[in-house]
Amino acid sequence: MLDNLRLGLVVAGLLALFASPAWAKVQSTNLTDVLAKSETIAIVKVVEFPGGEALRKPRLNVLRVLKGHLDAGEQEVSYAQDEYPAQQAGEFVAFLDSRRKWRFTAAPLGGRNVESDLLLVYGFSHEGAHLVSPGILSLAQLTEYLKSGRLVYSFSGPVWFPQHGKFPWAPSGVRIKGTYDAVRNRAHVIGLGKLAGFPSEPSIDMTPWAQKPELHLRYSGRGNRPLEIRGEVQGLHPRTGALIARFAVSAPEVLREAILKRYLADTRLGPCYYKFPLRCRATKDYPKLDLSLTFDADPPCRLEGWGSGPLEIQSTGAVETAESHWVWRVETVAREGRTVVLDFNLLTPTKAKDAHWWKALGGWGLQSELLYALNSAPVRGTLSLNDGKTLRAITSFSVDLDPVTFGPVHGE
Repeated sequence: MLDNLRLGLVVAGLLALFASPAWAKVQSTNLTDVLAKSETIAIVKVVEFPGGEALRKPRLNVLRVLKGHLDAGEQEVSYAQDEYPAQQAGEFVAFLDSRRKWRFTAAPLGGRNVESDLLLVYGFSHEGAHLVSPGILSLAQLTEYLKSGRLVYSFSGPVWFPQHGKFPWAPSGVRIKGTYDAVRNRAHVIGLGKLAGFPSEPSIDMTPWAQKPELHLRYSGRGNRPLEIRGEVQGLHPRTGALIARFAVSAPEVLREAILKRYLADTRLGPCYYKFPLRCRATKDYPKLDLSLTFDADPPCRLEGWGSGPLEIQSTGAVETAESHWVWRVETVAREGRTVVLDFNLLTPTKAKDAHWWKALGGWGLQSELLYALNSAPVRGTLSLNDGKTLRAITSFSVDLDPVTFGPVHGE
C-alpha cells in the first residue's frame, strides 16, 4: 500500500512565480538602489516582444517619462542575457539603465491602473526570482522620491484572528497604525498596547514574495520570546495613499486577542506550545490507547503514550493516497521494527475564502496545521503501523486541543 502513495509537500504559493527562497535562486536589490541606478523611469505599455534574432529587443510605447530623457511613443529597448522580463497586459513603470536595458518593472496590483493602484516592483532573472525591497510602491511615492529623495510609507489595519468553529478569520479590536521611512530604515508603530521586553519599534520588510504585497513587522525573531506580525496589503487608501492591510500574528501562534495581550505584557512568557490528545477508537487488539502529540522544547515534537517512552517524529508532510485523498501524514522514528503512522484529514477542500489565509502569512508546519484546522472544525484521522513492507491501519482517532502553554524565557 505504501508504494501506492505519492508523497508531496504542499507549500503555500508553489504555483506563484516567486514561491519560496528554498525553491529558487533568489537575488535581492534595495529599492533605493533601483531608483538611483535607473537612468530612465517611464510609464509604458508593451508593443511587441519579437522572436528570432530580435528576441531581446522589445518595443515599448512610452506614455510618460518620470526620470530621464526618453522620447514619448514607441521605443526599442533591450534586456540582459540572463534576464527575461515578464510581459504585462496593460500599463506599468519600466526602469532602464544607461544602455536602455530594461532591468526592473513596477506593475499595478491586479493589472489595474498605474496612477491610482499599488505597484509591485521586481527585477528579472533567468531562473528564480529577483526581489526588490521594499517591493511595493505608489506612483505618488515614486514621484515624491524623484523630487525630494524621501520615501515614507504609512499603513494601518486590524489584527485578525481565527474564529472558533469557523473557517473565516475576523478582525479584532487591535488595530495597527504606523509609518516606515525606507531611506532611513526607521519605523514607528502603535496599536499593540503594552510591549514588555520587546523593542519599541519593529524592523520592517515589504518584499512581495509570490508576487503578493506583504508588510512584515518583526519585533523579535528569537525562539526565546518571538513577536512577528505579517500583513496582507490589500491596496491604497484613496485619499491618503496609505497602505491598507490586514494583519495576523505569525509568532507566537495564538488563537485569541486576549492571549496575545497577556503574552505581550508579561516578560516571563516565552514561546508557546500545544498538546493534542488523540481519542482513539477501541479495538480488540488495542482496547485502550491514550496518545497525544506534544510540542515543546525537547524534543520539539513527539508522540506520547505508545510504548514505554515518547516516540520522536521522523517526518511530516502532505500525502496523496491511492484513493486520491490528501491527508497530513506524521511518521515516528522506527522502534522494534515498526513505525507509527498518523494520517490527519486536514486537507479537505473548502470554498471558504479565508480557510488557509494564515498559511500565506507564514504559518506552516505540523503544529500550525493541527492548531488552525482544529480551531475551525473537528479533525479526525487514522493510526497505522508500518513494518517496512506493509502499512496497516489499526484504528481511527479524533483530535482534541489542550490550552496553550508558554515556555520560560531563558538567558535574560
